[in-house]
Amino acid sequence: MEDEFLKEVLMLLDSASSIAAIKVIREQTGLGLKDAKELSEKLSGLTLSEARTVLEKQSTASEPSGLDEDEVKRIVEAEGKISAIKYVRQQTGLGLKDAKDFVERIVGVQAKSGCASIIIAGLLLGQLLTYM
Repeated sequence: MEDEFLKEVLMLLDSASSIAAIKVIREQTGLGLKDAKELSEKLSGLTLSEARTVLEKQSTASEPSGLDEDEVKRIVEAEGKISAIKYVRQQTGLGLKDAKDFVERIVGVQAKSGCASIIIAGLLLGQLLTYM
């Protein structure tokens, strides 16, 4: 599958269809627009084997190294997940999806307690008080 994807992207780049190549890269990799454009620029004019090497380097770079996970947890607790994602993006240059995935891996996806939970709790409490 990876070779088919690379062949298609390289063919599109060779035929000066960079927008179509970026679209395929985004669909196949989940990268954001900026990251997909940068990857297409790196792949432009390469052979299939050279493109494989670039793609391998790209996939190993998507996991940030040296980032302080405790700091990310602190930011999530103090300022929220969006601030933590922004911090990870600033520190690593990751795209939005990769930064979000990284933050969620560190802190785990926490269940949201919204208005529905409060309403249900109130209704249950009301029912309990009715029977007392």
